[in-house]
Amino acid sequence: MAWFHLPLYRSFNYVSRRLSTRAKLSPLADAFNYHSLETKDEHLNKTTGLFGHPVLTSPHSFQSLVESTIGECHVLCDEATSQTRVRKIVQILDDLSDTLCRVADLSDCIRMLHPDEAYRYSALKACQSIGQLVEELNTNSKLYNASVRANSSSQVDKLIPDTHMDNVDKRVLDLFVADFELSGVQLQDPCRHEQFVRAASFALNYGAKFIEGCHSTVAFPSKYTTKSYSNSIELVHPLSDHPDPSIRLSTYHAYYAPVEGQEKCLEQLLSARHEMAQAAGFENYAKRATLYSLAETPENVDEFLQHVCKKLRPISTKVARKHLLPIIKNSYGKTKMHNLQTNCNTNLIWPSDLPYVVGVKRQALCSHYLTDYFSLGACMEGVSQLANCLFGLRLDVVPVQPGEVWHPSVIKVHVYSDKNNSTEPIGIVYCDLLDRPGKPAQDCHYTIRGGRCIDNGSSNRSYQSPIITLQLTISPPESNSKPPLLSIGQVENLFHEWGHALHSMLARTRYQHVTGTRIWKIVIHYRC
Repeated sequence: MAWFHLPLYRSFNYVSRRLSTRAKLSPLADAFNYHSLETKDEHLNKTTGLFGHPVLTSPHSFQSLVESTIGECHVLCDEATSQTRVRKIVQILDDLSDTLCRVADLSDCIRMLHPDEAYRYSALKACQSIGQLVEELNTNSKLYNASVRANSSSQVDKLIPDTHMDNVDKRVLDLFVADFELSGVQLQDPCRHEQFVRAASFALNYGAKFIEGCHSTVAFPSKYTTKSYSNSIELVHPLSDHPDPSIRLSTYHAYYAPVEGQEKCLEQLLSARHEMAQAAGFENYAKRATLYSLAETPENVDEFLQHVCKKLRPISTKVARKHLLPIIKNSYGKTKMHNLQTNCNTNLIWPSDLPYVVGVKRQALCSHYLTDYFSLGACMEGVSQLANCLFGLRLDVVPVQPGEVWHPSVIKVHVYSDKNNSTEPIGIVYCDLLDRPGKPAQDCHYTIRGGRCIDNGSSNRSYQSPIITLQLTISPPESNSKPPLLSIGQVENLFHEWGHALHSMLARTRYQHVTGTRIWKIVIHYRC
């Protein structure tokens, strides 16, 4: 089917937000535009926990979840190393991976998105506990030796269940063994194993602390403010789109000024990572990090970046001189400098000026008029119709139970497949798309639960449906009667992240270790 034949939008009279007529879209689109559908099931008295997990009803419940997970992992480890086990070791390892990931990934999502600091702190502690458990398991010699024995080419060395592995089993087991060896377990040195686990724990803690410092707000001194900002303000980012270059520069300097303790924290993080790598038998952390990536070596990464810079430098120089420098000169010519040190050389573009001049140039192309047609609901209508035309999928907004989501603006979407005519969804997507105070300024997705086959001991296997969270930072509307409007870049990001979500829905892999975006060496980013 040709792209131009796809019915991206229905035949309707979509008009500008400047007019009073509202576009007639589907219930899905209206739910995202106006929350016109009941996104909460007020008729249900039953309260659940986050993501429908009955345990996660309070911050301290994360500790209970971690404790039960540790117990489950110990049981699975005993099964994997037993000489009388009846399951393939790759099945047990995938169960182990699924048990860990369901807690770690859920906690990672909550620590970033929950507005309650108590929840964020508890989720962070859960991430750290599970992270340390992962490294302890990765340096478990008994578990590693059992995996290597099952992966042996000699049938004599294998236990009976492992003699029936097919190519999928063998490939996934190869990946598990590679994960083990990134931790240096093959060196068979208990001292190194202990050193690795300790360094990994430090690296996890320092990394979380450093990221927290990166997102900290900055008080902007009132003496540098203009009439636009009468009092001192708290910066969550530089005012890079302000027309006054002195405000752009001063807020840039204030926001990116050194944070006390941040440099030391970074040094401790790098030191811990270096110790991790050396304990695992690597020369440095860069070699360990790139070993199984597309780049494969740090040298290849450097060569690639140098090549990109070489190719882009003449193009970017030409574009800057022709299109951006005139905007800089005009901006500085119109504005008083407020006695601040500023960019007096208008033949240069400072980092504080770049977002402003690019934004002005985009506005000159009239792209801001297009936002009237890119309401969040209209874009979700496009995602839905593409998913239906290309993959036979249907997206439905469904109510959430009390306690299921972390913010009222989160919308729950069930994904159905027309192929199996089932009343059960093949996956769930929680959409946290609107910006709010304290929310990280990044667009990404979280795999809360990976899809996988569940072996229940009978011939009829069930499938564990995936759960995904999509995070965007779209500006909320001025009032509930107006829809959120997206820029061209935000439209692209929305489709991009939904591409990842649909990848997870459609993967239907046997093992969650390789489901969706968890697969190694993804060559391309999937889009709708």
